[in-house]
Amino acid sequence: MIDRVVKKNLCTNCGTCISVCPFNAIFYEQKENSFEIKVNWKKCRKCGLCLKVCPGLGVDFENLNKEIFKKDKKIKYNPNLGNFRNCYLGYSRDRDIRFQCSSGGTITSILIYLLKNKIIDGALVTTMDFQKPLISKPFIAYTEEEIIEARGSKYTPVLLNQCLKEIIKSKKKKFAVVGLPCHIQGIRKFQKINPALRKKIKICLGLVCGQEVNFSGTKFILRQLRTKSDEVKKIEYRGDSWPGDIAVFKKNGKVKRFPFPEIFRIFTMGFFTPERCFLCTDFTNELADISFGDAWIPKLIKRKQGVNFIITRTKLGQELLEKTRKSIYFKNIDPGLVIKTYNIRLFCKKRSHKLFTTMANLFKWGIPKYSNQAKSQVKPVSISLPIFYLNSYFSNRYSKFFLRIPLIFWNLPILLTRKILDLYKRSKS
Repeated sequence: MIDRVVKKNLCTNCGTCISVCPFNAIFYEQKENSFEIKVNWKKCRKCGLCLKVCPGLGVDFENLNKEIFKKDKKIKYNPNLGNFRNCYLGYSRDRDIRFQCSSGGTITSILIYLLKNKIIDGALVTTMDFQKPLISKPFIAYTEEEIIEARGSKYTPVLLNQCLKEIIKSKKKKFAVVGLPCHIQGIRKFQKINPALRKKIKICLGLVCGQEVNFSGTKFILRQLRTKSDEVKKIEYRGDSWPGDIAVFKKNGKVKRFPFPEIFRIFTMGFFTPERCFLCTDFTNELADISFGDAWIPKLIKRKQGVNFIITRTKLGQELLEKTRKSIYFKNIDPGLVIKTYNIRLFCKKRSHKLFTTMANLFKWGIPKYSNQAKSQVKPVSISLPIFYLNSYFSNRYSKFFLRIPLIFWNLPILLTRKILDLYKRSKS
């Protein structure tokens, strides 16, 4: 059962298994670094449904693509992006939403439009728990205010799909979902065996994802801001312009801020990242109806205004985006711009999969099965990849040690990373 997935270090913490279990035998416990899926063996009947929907074991992209995209003649395919219709640069026309969101605010504006026009009854999104401000809380938003409350990125584990059971049981019939690749993968696998979920989820809005960050990542942020966990009233990982600041609101009314890129550079080196993230081949959320990510383009970075890459994939996704022109500004771009901007990330996800599976084998972890693996390549940036995996491995097991390291001592690994990335860029020029 699903406990084997956990033992093999393959669990993505998506929460799909919690919703699919007809006997309510699957639950989770909060651990030091993440959530851990558990099984109540007194309730379990070993039906195997949890394994059928689990994205941690792997994803048959080829067959799922046939079901999702069918015989759409306007679909294009790129090994880096998957199936898609068009690529765009876009942002919300609402200045406040654009300013407060992680980047362009397009997802928030799209959800508000869909809700106002009764295309959906609610949206499965994520906020931070009011009672436990350092823990994510997935919920179904039924109002514009609730959608705005869920704006912005959450760099912490999110058991989003535990709420799918609520969607299935709900008397309402039309829902949108905003999730990471593992969330959307779990939903697509669940939809194959559950017609009700297939009918009720009208659109999947996918987030581009390089990696998740575990609870120790948030503790690391607080340590740099010299703030204790019990002093925190609320945390916002991004917002207030772009790329934004991490803001920690304390119970005494004070607010502490730190530039988001300065902290996130450390996470991108593998520190406080689940090892399972390195085995994922889906960076751009290939099974979503529309995918969204930050447009890290040099010209746009200088303007400090958030802009999204938008990748429409299905006919439905394309049609819904076209309807939102009054809420969102977007213009068509060449897919090559997306690939060029995300080049290093795509290389790590797509062409370095064999290297990471070799690392996982050394630690005797499980290996997920994917049907969209690209041919393995070796580039100058490959030098850093085993190091990043080891950073993940050791920072997860000895997080207390790594949390004590002052930020100034992180400058050396950041410098080395930049040098390696410069080598990679030169090799591409």
